[in-house]
Parts: sequence; structure tokens; C-alpha cells
Amino acid sequence: MKRYRDFIAATFAYAIFWIATRWPAIAANVLLLDDFELPFRPSDFYVGPFRPTLYIEYVLFELIVPHHFWMPLTKYVGALYIGIAAALFMRLLRAWDIDPLLAALLPLVVFANPVLNDGPIWNTYYNLPIAYALITAGAIAWTRGRKLSFFLLTALGILGYQIFLTLAVIYAIAEPVIRRRFRLREFIERMAILAGCIAVQLIVTALIRRFHAYSDPRGFTASLDPMRQLHGAVDLLVNGWMPVIAYYTGALRAMSLWKYLPIIFGAATWLTTRRIWPALFAAAIFIIPALPNLALDRAPFSWRVSAPEAFAIALALVPLLCRVPRVAAIIVIAALTVVMVPVAYYESWCRAESWRRDEALTSAIRQRDHTVVLAAINPEKHEEVALIGPHDLTWGFARRSSRMWTEFNDPWMAKRYVENYARLKFIDCNETPSVPFCAGNTLACEGNRSDVAIDYPRAVHDDARKITIVCPRGVRESEEGHVGRLPH
Repeated sequence: MKRYRDFIAATFAYAIFWIATRWPAIAANVLLLDDFELPFRPSDFYVGPFRPTLYIEYVLFELIVPHHFWMPLTKYVGALYIGIAAALFMRLLRAWDIDPLLAALLPLVVFANPVLNDGPIWNTYYNLPIAYALITAGAIAWTRGRKLSFFLLTALGILGYQIFLTLAVIYAIAEPVIRRRFRLREFIERMAILAGCIAVQLIVTALIRRFHAYSDPRGFTASLDPMRQLHGAVDLLVNGWMPVIAYYTGALRAMSLWKYLPIIFGAATWLTTRRIWPALFAAAIFIIPALPNLALDRAPFSWRVSAPEAFAIALALVPLLCRVPRVAAIIVIAALTVVMVPVAYYESWCRAESWRRDEALTSAIRQRDHTVVLAAINPEKHEEVALIGPHDLTWGFARRSSRMWTEFNDPWMAKRYVENYARLKFIDCNETPSVPFCAGNTLACEGNRSDVAIDYPRAVHDDARKITIVCPRGVRESEEGHVGRLPH
């Protein structure tokens, strides 16, 4: 009974930590992108991209709390899932014989990482932590000799978010290194079971593609382009720590400095353990989450895809932490957490800023009872780098932050936001340029005129026609802020 009480207490402690460190976006109940369409077609957004585990959770939540999706409650439930995942990670570390205090503190290094903002803060993915919670629970089951449970839990986790299979591989490599107990036969058996989980995922993918009207066409690349695939892999790899470096040093310097962190981890581990395998593990475990991008078409490298990198950073520290004095280990964990928390909080503030801008725009339009008309002046969906905010952040090798986001940069998103959520009439001049309301809109968007008190996007009221023309700038300056994606 005490063990369950401790687990519940840890779950809520980690959830509170998450809420406190992401408070600006949670307090504002930030919604964005697919959030405005998903409640109308949840199967398309969860089953179509091969995430049936998340769909089942969504359906159950909807049965308990109908029309829950846009409620602030959703983010708190997401925080609870984060707490469960963190408590399970703590349990996994204890199962690997890590010092109890270190096992309790090390999850902070994972869940302070800003890349995990791209999960429960975004309502579309509020339940994403279920995927890495299930995979972590599977790793615990393996450690306890429960191989069937390992298979079932890991398969369910991969069916929550397929690219997270790399987290299961990270655990498979980390356990023998951290426990200093490698058995070749056990490792081969574990990898064979993981291959079975992947086979289940591929079968489910084939069935969804056969019977679901809205299935994700992405998959393995048909023609290998080594440089493009390498760029995609490195973009994902660096997300684990480059945004943190960029926050403190600027994006350009971060794109050079990022490569020293694995070297530092490997060298420090060698100096403390004097053993080659822990040092190689500390320096190279970050490569594992990036490997799928070597084979995937349109290789993904969003922050949410990079979540296994956050776990890899924490696990890379373990061989070193287990050899240094306990006080020194606590200082290392505390220092990394303290360094990451301001970055996660800032990124959350950026999300709140972009959300408030769009809300202020639609509020101003609603007061006039106008139709929203999106001018066709940003066909390439450029974002305004000038809005990045007082600190740099990076996504892969691009300098950007969520403060640049607006629903009005993408006509598809704009339509769903305006019609479904703001309950206003909407005309997309990208789609229907011949509509009379679209006549003269490009001219109306020229210059710097704006009739709304926000910095982006601009909007011009036309009271005679009862329309408000929204002018996403998408100017060439946006391209100048984008740094080339060459792997430094």
C-alpha cells in the first residue's frame, strides 16, 4: 500500500512541477493549429495518423466529460499524464538499482526539457504522454521478467505515437549499461520482442490505410537522398538541447555549440568511471531517436517527435551520477533542471502570446459583426521571425519560436479557427479569389496600415462591405531569419 501511496504522491508532485513550469500557456488555455478541427473529426486526427491508443483515450475522456476538448481541464489532464509518465520513469530507475533520491530527482531533467512543451500544452496532443508512459511501464515489466506485459505495453505505446519506438530501444540499451549486466541472449530476445511490436504497428498501419478514409500517406522514403535524410536526422537529434543553448547564447552560436554536449557527457563519464562502454553510451545514446529519419520520407523533427531525446539526456547522465558523491550528483541534476526551466517557461509564454494575438484579432472583428476575409498574400505560409521574442529558440536548424505562430498564416487552419471556434464567417481568397469580397484585398494590405491593436497579423476593416481583411505579411524578411539546415 505504501508503494502505491508513494507513486500517487510522486505523480501529483511531477504534475504540479509541469503546471508551474508551463503556467503561461496553461493559464491562457492556449489552443492552436489542429485543435480547432479535431473535436469534429477525432478519428481522422488520431486513427488516420496511426495513433489508435490516443483515440481510445480521447473517446473515454469524451464519455466522462462531453465536449471536453477546448476546456482548460484538458491541459490539467495532460499534466496528470505527464506526472504518471515521470513517476513511472522514477520507478524504472529504482528497478535499475539507482539511488532512491537520484531516481526521484532525475525525471526533472526529462520533464523540464522544453521539447516536451509540444505535448499536453497543445490540446491535440494532451494525451501524448500516455505513449511514453506505456513504453516506460513496458521497460519496468521487462526488468521484472514479465515479457508478455513488456510486449503489450510497448506495443500500445508505439500505437500511441509510432516514432517513440526509439524510446523502447533507448531503454533496451541503457539497462545493461546502467546495471552493468549485459546478457547477449537477453538483449537479442528483447530486440526480437520489439521487432514484434513494430510488426503489430505495421499491420495496424496497413489496416488503417486500407479501411480509413483519412490515413496519413507518410512513410518510408521511396528514393534515398542521403544528404536530405541526414539533415532530417540531425535536425531531430539537436532538438534535445540546442533550443536551451539558443535561449542563452542566441541561435547562431547554438548551431555550433550543440555538438560539444555529447563530447562533454562522454568525457566526463570516462573520467569518473574509467570504463569505455558507459562513456560511449553517454556520448552516443542521442543518436538512437534520430535513426528513423534516415529512412523516412519528409523526416519529422518537431519538438514532440524529439521527446525521446529528453529521456536520452537524463539516461546519459546515470553512469556518471552513480559514481560521483551523492551531493555532487544532486548538484548536477539541479543545475540542469534550473537551466532548462526558464526555457520551457519562456516557450510556454510564447504560445500564450501568439494565442492572445489571434484572440484579440477575432474579438475586434466580432465587435463589428464582420466577415473575416483572408488575403491571398502569403501562399508559402512564411512566419514572421521578427516576432520570435526576446530570446532565440530553435526547431532543428531553424531559428523560430511559438511566438511566431498564428492561425492566419495557414488558410486551412484559419478557416477552422474562425468558423469552428470564433464562430465568424470566413472567406479564403487563396481558395476563392474570384469572390467579390476578395477584390482589391491585396491593395488594401499594402503599406503598414492596421485597424487592430496587435503587432501581427495586420487587419483592415471595410465597414462598407462589412468585412475585415486579414493581412498575414509573409514578407521576405521572414526568410532572412531562417538559418540553413546544414549539420554543423
